Amino acid sequence: MNEKTPLTDDDIKVCEDNCTCQDVADAISVATEEIIDKSKKINELEDEYKRLQAEFDNYHKRTDKEIIKIKLTATKELMIDLINYLDELEESMKHVNNSKDDKIKEGLIMLHNNLLKTLSKYGLKEMIIEDNDEFDPFKHEAIMQQESNEPEGKILSVYHKGYLLNNEIIRHAQVCIAKKKEEQKKE
Repeated sequence: MNEKTPLTDDDIKVCEDNCTCQDVADAISVATEEIIDKSKKINELEDEYKRLQAEFDNYHKRTDKEIIKIKLTATKELMIDLINYLDELEESMKHVNNSKDDKIKEGLIMLHNNLLKTLSKYGLKEMIIEDNDEFDPFKHEAIMQQESNEPEGKILSVYHKGYLLNNEIIRHAQVCIAKKKEEQKKE
């Protein structure tokens, strides 16, 4: 049949069960409704699938972030413990400088350098304090003040170095800062 020509009585055929055009139209209507219902169900399932996929992707991202956070926390705790050993090693090196045994001195220097190299590989950096640095409470911990001719707040000496781990301060530098000299009281 050509779509452009209208149906005639001759085109309407009765099926084997003697069904009429109305029966066929009813069957088509029921089938159409089933198709529409199934299309809606398919769309609902597709939407549910997309939501589940998005939730799963978010779960992966969240767990990846948590794993990184746990690793960083564990690394931070380990670094803080190792910094104490680094301090002790540097203190030992000060005393060995006066020693006549060059082998011990060379061994400690080599051990110190290798330890620093290994720790820096994991993101540890020493906080650099220059000669003219001012006290910064975000970087330094003032454990002592000393009268001085220097401007007030200038760092006079460092007792313990400060360290950064992946650009985050994990230990503040412990410093002695200058304070104004008090004038002698006249009696």
